[in-house]
Amino acid sequence: MSQALRHLKGRERTTIDNLVHCLVMADLSTQVDGMRGLFDHYMRKTATADARRQWAAFQARVHEVRREMLRLAEIEWKEDL
Repeated sequence: MSQALRHLKGRERTTIDNLVHCLVMADLSTQVDGMRGLFDHYMRKTATADARRQWAAFQARVHEVRREMLRLAEIEWKEDL
């Protein structure tokens, strides 16, 4: 059992573990020479259906949060002028 996940409950553990695996594989596929395509292969062949759904939701939420944070930062920046 991962020490980092020990304080989480069962479903939380699984969700975090799924997302971390996806993040690491995405990072490795872009950062390590010769590993391009690794993430796609992982998502097609290894990731569970839950992991694929969670990753898709995670990506969509990241985009939503990014847009909102940029909007708020722009408002705050304009107020400071």
